[in-house]
Amino acid sequence: MERLGTEEWDAPLRSSSAPTHGTLSAGAQRRRAQARIRVVGGRLVEGTNDASFTQIARSISARARAVANTEGTTVALERRLSSRRESMRLDSIGRGAGEEGPAPIAEEGGEMDLQAEVAKLPTWRSTLTLRALVIGALLGGCFCIISLKLSLTTGVIPSLNIAAGLLGFFFLKSLAKGLDWAKLPVKFNPPLTAQEVTVIQTTCVACYGLAFNAGFGTYVLAMDYQSYLNVGDVEGNRPEDVVQPQLGHLMLYSLCISLFGVFMLVPVRKVLILDHELPYPSGTATGLMINSFFTTSGLESATRQIRCMAKWFCVSFTWDLFKWFFQAAGDCGTITGGFGSFPTFGIQAYNWTWNFDFQINYVGVGMLCPQIVTWSMMFGAIISWGIMWPLINNKAGDWYPEGLSSTDFRGLYGYKVFLSIAIMLVDGLYIVIKLLILTYLSIRARRRAAAEAKATEEAAAAGNKPAEASPAPASLAAAGSGTAEPSAGGGNGQGNNEDKKLVDESEEEEDGGHHTLAGETEDQRVLRRHVFMHDAIPNWLAIVGYAAMLAVAVGVIPTIYDQAKWYYVLVAGILSPILAFANAYGAGLTDWNMASLYGKLAIFIFAAWAGLEAGGVIAGLAVCGVVFASVSSASDLMQDFRTGYLTLSSPRAMFAAQLIGACCGVVLAPLCFWLFWSAFPIGVPGTLYFAPYGTVYRGMAIVGVEGVSMLPQNCLALCGGFAGITICMNLLRDFLPHKWGRFIPLPMCMALPFYLGAWLAVDMGVGAVIMLVWGYLNSADCQLLSAAAASGLIAGDGIWSIPSAILAIAGVNPPICMGWAKGSS
Repeated sequence: MERLGTEEWDAPLRSSSAPTHGTLSAGAQRRRAQARIRVVGGRLVEGTNDASFTQIARSISARARAVANTEGTTVALERRLSSRRESMRLDSIGRGAGEEGPAPIAEEGGEMDLQAEVAKLPTWRSTLTLRALVIGALLGGCFCIISLKLSLTTGVIPSLNIAAGLLGFFFLKSLAKGLDWAKLPVKFNPPLTAQEVTVIQTTCVACYGLAFNAGFGTYVLAMDYQSYLNVGDVEGNRPEDVVQPQLGHLMLYSLCISLFGVFMLVPVRKVLILDHELPYPSGTATGLMINSFFTTSGLESATRQIRCMAKWFCVSFTWDLFKWFFQAAGDCGTITGGFGSFPTFGIQAYNWTWNFDFQINYVGVGMLCPQIVTWSMMFGAIISWGIMWPLINNKAGDWYPEGLSSTDFRGLYGYKVFLSIAIMLVDGLYIVIKLLILTYLSIRARRRAAAEAKATEEAAAAGNKPAEASPAPASLAAAGSGTAEPSAGGGNGQGNNEDKKLVDESEEEEDGGHHTLAGETEDQRVLRRHVFMHDAIPNWLAIVGYAAMLAVAVGVIPTIYDQAKWYYVLVAGILSPILAFANAYGAGLTDWNMASLYGKLAIFIFAAWAGLEAGGVIAGLAVCGVVFASVSSASDLMQDFRTGYLTLSSPRAMFAAQLIGACCGVVLAPLCFWLFWSAFPIGVPGTLYFAPYGTVYRGMAIVGVEGVSMLPQNCLALCGGFAGITICMNLLRDFLPHKWGRFIPLPMCMALPFYLGAWLAVDMGVGAVIMLVWGYLNSADCQLLSAAAASGLIAGDGIWSIPSAILAIAGVNPPICMGWAKGSS
């Protein structure tokens, strides 16, 4: 399964009246006027720009200089505030002893404003309201169903964080209005704040994230009997290496792998969020969106988006209901299955998966994904299902035995699966190496900028130049308290003041648009840093929590999966914090969550360690979950901390919401999976829920214990060739001039249709075309409403799974069989 971190949001990054620094070209000014946040499959860009290696490297240098230039002022303000408090305390002691001391005088400057603004913010306990946690858990359950529906059909899951924040605000506001109508006292119906919405969003994401991280569409299904049948009679695929899912075991396993990842990176949150100021694009987009809800214009936009989402939710749900009536089994043609098997381009093209199957949830996914992602998939579909697979199919009897089933790894199926795996693994390793280089550049640039700033400060001190005082903002609550007036910028760093930007705008343009928080003043920065560090999570709590949950995993997982020895789990748990830090740092720079790659590597390592006779297939898959889930949840927590940083939410509240959401997910995610498991045939080829990645993960585990000897003839050579092509494509994307490099397909996206089929590229291509036409006809509405419309299409289809499952369990079958056959000539 591949989780595409793809979101688009019309977040107001800048005020139109914000001052500019330097002179921009006419083209740059036009692009700046059209700028918007966009998280593109793994990197944050503005407008339609992408961020290459060189652009990110330049952005790192600019960010390091900005941090060095403002860090001294930040520390000075905090020290002056501390000194002022100490002075006031001593004055109070003096007056208490009978001495006449001077009364405290409110000085002009940032320190007293900071103290007042901090006092306005809600405490961390007051943001963890019952209504917020209940709404977050309910939304998390609904999103679990949506995530599972996508993972069991194609495994392509877009990020739904923006939809979670939008719906959380809508339901919270609706509940508050209802309680207000009931005239309940303020104690039971406190005012809405950005911090409470952030808690809802964090709880929801932590809950539904487990539906992906716990492997219900990947490594858990790879252990079942159907995946064993799908792989076929290949060496290393043994019937004794089968473990059927059980609800109680799934809940215990989810508990073991989900919680200790939350504790792992808490001690280094300051390093990632404050010291290195990693942008975490998804977290930034969500934080800016939540802040915008508490401005007049933002509230109006949110209302339009919610209405748009509701409308397309109803359209999607109704369409699925209509399709259901025509899905009866029967002999009504050579092709049956209702609208899902509609031979759009003819019977021959349908046999090679070229058709539009009317799954409009994937039209929504295509609308959410950037154009480069969708057209990369279309390119991959043409290469594989248009050229390669028909040619290799003609080699039956030469390259592989004839008469094999369509899912036998010794035949064409093996080429489909292992070429996909080769491209994804090599692309993932390239990204990891790239992130290591960027990490080194980031640390080096930060140290160099700090040394230059120190030298400048010493030179200024030697010249007896007085330090400049930072001007006080009109209202520091504009940094994200959720209670600021619209004129204050709403909390996303906007304002009509002349305060210094974090990065000079002309410099930002040179950096390829990678900067994420233009408009943040130094005083807003001080307030955010103060809130982020004020309610610190004790390191001892994080260490004890991690050790306790690791001990639980070491003790419990071997009782669920006998082949996964306790020392395998212990080694995986000890290595996970190192991998989690690398993954969180990379996600902070580029938004790529590489947890699935680390999980795949764990399969190979632990399956090979255990060996075939000791049950290496099951051992590798079970330990994969320890690495996969913990590394992914740790990265998700850092995204939440970034969101909380922008909305002035307490880290303790974020941490508690993450834990509560994960605990809800431990129960809700397995229950939602069990709904699908009980109602539908899961993993059976040719059915709706064919769970493609269950078979893929089992194949990887078999390769881990058997080596490449199980691959069909010439498959290894083709894998090596495509690995080289993958590296070349990545190098071209990173080092060609941006105007050319942005047209190079993304290898990982290109590999998805190799195995899944061309129909997915067709469905998502329809969504991409809709976005192009909509943007051409009405660019403003497209930017504002497209993400809401797409989320509605995805959510409506996902929620339809509930009544569909109930009908299936009750034995109610569709009444009409619809199929197609070739006409007589």
